[in-house]
Amino acid sequence: MPLNKILYTAQSDIVLEKLKEKDCIYVKKEYIGKKYGDDLSKNVFIAYDWFVKSFKEKVNQPEEAEYPFWLFEDPRYAKSYGAANLMKLTIPEDEVVLFDNHKWERVLNLNYVGKSESEEKAFDQNLKKYGLQTGLDVFNSPLHLSLKNKIKKSFERIFEIDENSIIRGASWCLKTEWGKN
Repeated sequence: MPLNKILYTAQSDIVLEKLKEKDCIYVKKEYIGKKYGDDLSKNVFIAYDWFVKSFKEKVNQPEEAEYPFWLFEDPRYAKSYGAANLMKLTIPEDEVVLFDNHKWERVLNLNYVGKSESEEKAFDQNLKKYGLQTGLDVFNSPLHLSLKNKIKKSFERIFEIDENSIIRGASWCLKTEWGKN
């Protein structure tokens, strides 16, 4: 039997209403597009799609799930992402994946995730040799395929957690039973 992990999420009133109607709810792609708008969602989906591919190799993806719910080990971080309703969840460890929040933010910005901050800075400096400012410039260009591949390969480092990590998590669903503490 898997151990349980206590994590937090902040969700909108609409999500809470859906959770009252059903014992288990899922995230659909259309919700993300509405949240971020057309301009931003293209870049967000590059990061999210990469995450989904990696996540489903670690935790079985239910047919109804398209994208994960985001979770945090520290409730202060969950609350800082804007939704009004903080939820404390007790989730079986086999239904969640944990990762480093700082590294994930680099993925969201389509930047290289280094083994250290100095490695990241060196990679970012190297981009300037190609006339590029950030990883986003790499992904928005039809050129620089080797740089794009190197950046994408570095994304796996988000799952390397150390003592300085702000721990974030993802689950394919939210279940009513997880909030009954």
